[in-house]
Amino acid sequence: MWELMAFGIEMQQRMIETHAKGLKLTQDMLKAARKQAEAGQAALDMGKAVNQAGKAQVDFLDQWMNFWGGKR
Repeated sequence: MWELMAFGIEMQQRMIETHAKGLKLTQDMLKAARKQAEAGQAALDMGKAVNQAGKAQVDFLDQWMNFWGGKR
């Protein structure tokens, strides 16, 4: 009888350990997802900066062409 109880307790311990490992894995996956989201946001921010620089360059070129066009 005691052996059966000891076996049951051992099985419960193993189930708890397995569940804890699953939780740890889930936490690691969430951390990885956060890092991916941060990297994606950084890429979006960089894209916005490049877009703004391109617009500034086009505006400058328009001003330059208007300047020389007005001299004629």
